[in-house]
Amino acid sequence: MDFGLKGRTAMIAAASKGLGKACALALAQEGCNVSICSRNSETLGKTHEEIAKYADVLSVVADVSSLAGLESWYRQTVEKFGHVDILVTNTGGPPVSRFLQLTDEQWQAGVESTLMNVVRLSRLVIPGMQQRRWGRIIHLTSLVAKQPVDELTISSTLRAGLSGLTKTMANQLGPDGITVNAILMGH
Repeated sequence: MDFGLKGRTAMIAAASKGLGKACALALAQEGCNVSICSRNSETLGKTHEEIAKYADVLSVVADVSSLAGLESWYRQTVEKFGHVDILVTNTGGPPVSRFLQLTDEQWQAGVESTLMNVVRLSRLVIPGMQQRRWGRIIHLTSLVAKQPVDELTISSTLRAGLSGLTKTMANQLGPDGITVNAILMGH
């Protein structure tokens, strides 16, 4: 199927396996240039080889909870492809635990990896998308945003906030030709 994405550039976070990898492969098969990141260089290398069968690909070792890592990945993507048209935010889940067992450090780590990576990546790509008057931002998130799970306290809390952020961004950026959507995966 041709979705009119040939020649576009997509950045997909945490894309060496799972849903991120599936998104990267699908976008590559649609003709997008693909930039992916992961903390694991071994799985990233294997995924790079798979994607390279379909499209031009850049793979960068980066931790999505690190601002410096995200900035470096974005900079390398723009150096290779010129700009970013599509952003897919993605991350693993924060610690699984009930409320009273969670420490401040676990909450802060969850905020960094689940919410701030979305904020930071979006801030990096939006100005260029606004300039070109076209962009697609997709947040891979979880059904716990709508139906909290007791043991997923941090995830349930932050992903509900991410849903609010998604709607706010969509309202603010729509007039610039940028769509913003969240995909809520089930368990």
